Amino acid sequence: MKGFVSAFLAGCMLVGMSFVPTWGDDGPDHQVPEVRPIPLGVSGGNAAGLPTLSCYTGTLGALVNVGGELHILSNNHILARCNWGRIGNPISQPGKVDTDCVVSRGEFVADLSDFEPINLPGENVVDAALARIRPGQVREDGFILDIGVPNVTPVTAFIGQEVKKSGRTTGLTAGEVSAINVAVDVERYCPVCGLCLQPNTVRFVGQIAFTPGTFSAGGDSGSLIVENVATAPRPVALLFAAGSGVTIGSPVGPVLEAFGATMVGVATDQAVDANAAGGTAADEQALATALTIQARHQDTIMQIPGVVGLGIGRSDVTGRLVLRVFLAAETGEVRQRLPAVLEGMGIETVISGPVRAQ
Repeated sequence: MKGFVSAFLAGCMLVGMSFVPTWGDDGPDHQVPEVRPIPLGVSGGNAAGLPTLSCYTGTLGALVNVGGELHILSNNHILARCNWGRIGNPISQPGKVDTDCVVSRGEFVADLSDFEPINLPGENVVDAALARIRPGQVREDGFILDIGVPNVTPVTAFIGQEVKKSGRTTGLTAGEVSAINVAVDVERYCPVCGLCLQPNTVRFVGQIAFTPGTFSAGGDSGSLIVENVATAPRPVALLFAAGSGVTIGSPVGPVLEAFGATMVGVATDQAVDANAAGGTAADEQALATALTIQARHQDTIMQIPGVVGLGIGRSDVTGRLVLRVFLAAETGEVRQRLPAVLEGMGIETVISGPVRAQ
């Protein structure tokens, strides 16, 4: 019985794939109890429910302001237990996975205050939730471990943009935007943590894909993805899912809009410079054309067995915009039904494996 429980908790611990961090080995530093008031970018989760059946743990990602009150920003599936959470549930740091699924009141740092419901079925735009901070338990300047204080102004992602994140499992890692406006089917939205006998698959639209595969691992969900600059980086996305070679995040703009929230951090005047940020912004007309083509064919492509996502990327060969198709596996049916060119626009495939909530 003890072996079964250990295996069960291990499954609960990493809802996603296991990767090696890009930078250093500082992931464990994000999993320990932090000195109060805690920084963000560290282990945490909903502390309510039975110890072995609701062991949700991810990353307490950032600090936001809603109507003059400060809240931790993370995912629905981390703070609100995939819609099963109740307003007022305590949020602990570290999360239960890092305390053998046993927590005490002294580990509570916030209380669940709001969440955007996950629609099943139906399309979703964000996987996000808020927790109102408890007095003296969370730094009020928005400081994120290994990143510092972020900028209050989000930036729109562009293909090739260099980014970084600080998360519970892999710590500080670097990557880049590989595709935008991604529609993706995400697995493992389960009613009970770790118990995915029939995992629900949820469609998200308007998302951002990041590479390399080492950018994140299970438990990094909730991390704030920011531009890769030394100081006051602007927020780009909220991480919530990944496959074997890709990480998925929701653009920060819609996340904040869902709650009427603003980022907590510093205000600096930074102009968008795609080249300085490591990428090349797409020509507006070319991007508009690509988005139109994607919209016309998205439903058809997403219905092909084996296809888990579709977005706009840039070809490494031609440098032109392409339709980037993410595959759980390459099959004969995929090769037969997926053309190489669609309305003059190239199609490139990426074997991402199944995409799962992290």
